[in-house]
Amino acid sequence: RRPAFRVPHLVCTLIVPLLTKTCKVWNLGIAGRTLAQATASIRPDLRGHTTGFATSNTIVLWAGVNDMIASYATPGYDATLFAALVAYLAAIPLHAPGAAVVVCTLTHCSAAYSIGSFAAYNAMIDAYNVRVRAGAATYGYALCDLGADARLDLIANPSNGADGLHYTATAYGYVAADLAAVLNPIIA
Repeated sequence: RRPAFRVPHLVCTLIVPLLTKTCKVWNLGIAGRTLAQATASIRPDLRGHTTGFATSNTIVLWAGVNDMIASYATPGYDATLFAALVAYLAAIPLHAPGAAVVVCTLTHCSAAYSIGSFAAYNAMIDAYNVRVRAGAATYGYALCDLGADARLDLIANPSNGADGLHYTATAYGYVAADLAAVLNPIIA
């Protein structure tokens, strides 16, 4: 069986040549939705994409930015967002039995992105990422630590950002390489 992956848009194309095994890769993105909305619609999101791959799926979760943009100024929101991530993780085995899960940390935005306080947003991203890193062992997911990749920090590397939040094609290539480094041992 070929492994199947759920990964973001352009990364779907960029990651294929980096994988050590032939895989079917597609984006079932939750773009524009919160983690709670994604959890509520997990069944239709996964329907049809796990057929024939029920024991060899890997789901990549690079999620939480929409939630964070909406609520980063709320004290303790990192814990609320992590709880939403855990709820999504709990729903996966019901709809994709046997799927491996990779969770990505989030990355900083730059002042180019029009958000009330990018410093407060980035501080909440850092607090959330601490929870995601610590949760890997507890919740059994593999970690893709995008937040630790200096090339993806749009404060330090604004030229890698298309708008201060989203990446350029070059930076999405870095995301693909980071994901491939985590996925290749899983699919070996």
